[in-house]
Amino acid sequence: MVESRIAEAIERGDLDPGPLKGKPIEDLDRPRQQGWWAEQFVRRERSRLAREEALERITSWRVQFWRAATIADLRVVVGQANTWVDRVNRRLVAEDAIPMFEADEVERSWRSLSGQRAGVVSRRTRRG
Repeated sequence: MVESRIAEAIERGDLDPGPLKGKPIEDLDRPRQQGWWAEQFVRRERSRLAREEALERITSWRVQFWRAATIADLRVVVGQANTWVDRVNRRLVAEDAIPMFEADEVERSWRSLSGQRAGVVSRRTRRG
């Protein structure tokens, strides 16, 4: 019945069937307290701010990866970083979650950069 009335309104030109924008409100059918939207807005804003702060800290984790002396040290630091990311993600809304560091990917980068770093050190040593 509803579908037919919508179709009739579109035919008459009373309703524009253009593309819908936005996303539906989750759990629209459940009762909500007054001010629920404001509470969600504040939660999302706090999450966004916490994510921005966390992204700044991500850089310092990457520096610690670079400073690791061995693969074993690197894996310890990556584990610590992922524990930290997990704690941060618990405070964030799902869409703000920060991805975990992939240990194998970090190790590949570390090995690649360590090789370059060793080459720079050996060239400096040969000159001296």
